[in-house]
Amino acid sequence: MLADRNENGGHSRAAHLFIYHIGLRFVVLVQVVFEFKELAHKNLLKRYQNQDQLAILRQATLLDPRLRDFCYVEDPVARASIYNTACAAVKLHAVSLADNVARATSAPSEDAGKTAPPPAKRARGDNMVMNFITSRMKNRATESGPSAPATVDVAAVERELCSYAIEPITESLSDDPVQFWKLCGERWPLLAAVAAKLLSVPATSVPSERLFSTAGMVVDRLRCSMSTDMVQQIMFLNRFQ
Repeated sequence: MLADRNENGGHSRAAHLFIYHIGLRFVVLVQVVFEFKELAHKNLLKRYQNQDQLAILRQATLLDPRLRDFCYVEDPVARASIYNTACAAVKLHAVSLADNVARATSAPSEDAGKTAPPPAKRARGDNMVMNFITSRMKNRATESGPSAPATVDVAAVERELCSYAIEPITESLSDDPVQFWKLCGERWPLLAAVAAKLLSVPATSVPSERLFSTAGMVVDRLRCSMSTDMVQQIMFLNRFQ
């Protein structure tokens, strides 16, 4: 009897110790998860306190056919305010892009005989946007005749926004918004130009960090005399091999 009691008591103490260690590990895990969530929340708040970044993100959200109604904002008053602010920013953005294209494609007047300075070098993304808008403007000028004005007013952007607002919202979150604007860009050319500029921005810095890592392996102390064009060609071939 005494031996059985000691044996049962030993098993009971072992069970209590096991439960204690399991509970202690669970408490530590919960604390780690809580601290991680808190740090992640603070980091996100720090990132999205910049009003300029918020304005760009809201424009991109408005031009995303899946989220253009800002359905993730629970407060209807705040949702309407954000929507109106994004619409106003998109109007200014579209008019600014169109004006830049109009100035870039306008014929020279009094300086026709002078040698024009070489154009400033732009990034590849800016060139794509300018080429996209220029093609749209040329198509519209061809359809409307040679006397069509080159500038775009806010009313034209407002008409495109109203037409875009009544378009059915894309329900599937797996759809590509860039593909949407490739298919529907002829209907809203001014909005499509802004969408091509904003929605082509990578969501994370991983691609650029990967590019820098590859460039560090291509350009070293033994190959530091290579030209910029040669480095770009090697990077291009490495990317698509």
